[in-house]
Amino acid sequence: SVPVSLSYHPSGIRLDEESSWVGLGWVLNAGGVITRSVAGVNDDDPSWGYLNTPGIPSRLMEYARPITGGDATTLTNYLLNATLNHTDPEPDIYYFNFNGYSGKFVFDANGVAQTIPYSTLRIEANPNESPLTNFTVITEDGIKYKFGGTGYVEESRPEYAKYDDAGGFLSQSKLHQYFNSAWYLREIRTPNGETVTFTYIAENCQTESNLSQTRFVDFNSSVLSIYSNNSTVKNYILGLRLSKINFNNGEVEFYTNKTREDLNTTTAKALEKIIVRQNGSTLLNYVFTTSYFQSTGTGPEYLKKRLKLNSVQEFSGDLARSKPPYLFTYDETPMSPRNSFGQDHWGYYNGKPNTVLIPAVADKQKDITRTSSIYDPNSGDYLLENNNTNNFDYVDGNGLKNKIIRYNGADREPQFPAMRALSLIKVTYPTGGYTNYSYEPHSYKLPQPKYVFQSYSKSITADNSTAANNVATSTVNMPQVIQAIPNANVTTTLFADITIDFSALCCMDQLKLCPSVRPTIYLKDITTNQMV
Repeated sequence: SVPVSLSYHPSGIRLDEESSWVGLGWVLNAGGVITRSVAGVNDDDPSWGYLNTPGIPSRLMEYARPITGGDATTLTNYLLNATLNHTDPEPDIYYFNFNGYSGKFVFDANGVAQTIPYSTLRIEANPNESPLTNFTVITEDGIKYKFGGTGYVEESRPEYAKYDDAGGFLSQSKLHQYFNSAWYLREIRTPNGETVTFTYIAENCQTESNLSQTRFVDFNSSVLSIYSNNSTVKNYILGLRLSKINFNNGEVEFYTNKTREDLNTTTAKALEKIIVRQNGSTLLNYVFTTSYFQSTGTGPEYLKKRLKLNSVQEFSGDLARSKPPYLFTYDETPMSPRNSFGQDHWGYYNGKPNTVLIPAVADKQKDITRTSSIYDPNSGDYLLENNNTNNFDYVDGNGLKNKIIRYNGADREPQFPAMRALSLIKVTYPTGGYTNYSYEPHSYKLPQPKYVFQSYSKSITADNSTAANNVATSTVNMPQVIQAIPNANVTTTLFADITIDFSALCCMDQLKLCPSVRPTIYLKDITTNQMV
């Protein structure tokens, strides 16, 4: 038997999540597919793929023995080729999901599929195929599931685009030409010869996802500069959509007519009806009613829409009789468009009007050479302050430098109930009963900043002095020079205790992860200008 079912994942809706052809958060379980995640170059690339190039040189795996001479040259060339994607040292990861079975596998160095973790499924493929076109999975009871073949393979081509903060185009790259990215189930065959076959319709679309952002800080220029770029991945898909399941004396048809408005496409459709037929007669119809969650904001209209499943209703074969529908109610809190910045560290909506993706940070960089400075003649130290008041440098007279970069970036903290937006909160059944779904955020605890207080003692000999002058205390910005100057006309040697107290304060509002502050104290004999 081939079950057909509808399931919902109750783990919340991430801001960049795309709807299935049924609706946001829903999955139609019918048929099966093998997909893959490409590592480096796709395995079956005829020139540089994992299945068509030599493996990692064994010499590279001998960690204990020094690499010299010709070995060094060979290994250097290998690593360079791997960096340039001219060889593929890592296999792709393949994921399968069909008829209650799910998992992943890779090809080993001999081209044999190995499941992770080990399972009793046997996966057969011809590693010499280029491109890989066919897979057969055999279960313990001898049932064969055949994937791929002409008309049953999906092709993809990713395109990486970079933009500046103002949205100006910087560059793009096409990592691959089209390659086989998914193999759909085409046939199930039992040991006694019974078969179930699957039919698909071509469906092309373009997805846009994986928004990322990079910040660069240039320490070498005379003026501290910070610049950035944003990048997205556009995936062009020559895909497939399940159309029919054919079995002995019957079929199940998946009817579609509505073009998706939440994808950049002209052929992708939303599921409208499942029709069950036997011996040419229609037995049942299951009607799917859909609409869209609508977002506001800037950007393409398709990024502002998310397909929403409102109801599923069973009708008789002639559509004359029906049962009451299954009704679905959602948290209708508006969510920002996909590929926007109002999301927490885990990708869930947090309702914040962020204009960047990188969270607020404070970081310390050490021992970085820099020439532009403001000189403090009292200390011989340099206080460096950039025009951007969020960035400060401190360099001591010995050329040692501690640099603290403060970046007032995005608020990526989780927010409830914002993270619940667009999630299913109620199912009403045909009988009139219902189920309510309650959500709460996961609990997590971050380590608190550890401000380190340590006592230091240093004896100071004050010749011809009765005592060191008292030094007034005050709240100051670093660096700070405090001098203890002895009085005159004293012939005995005295010792003075100097106590300096530090308090550490994280100076960024709303910043949850603050670095530990560990002050540095230098004692200098000002008569000799030497550190003591």
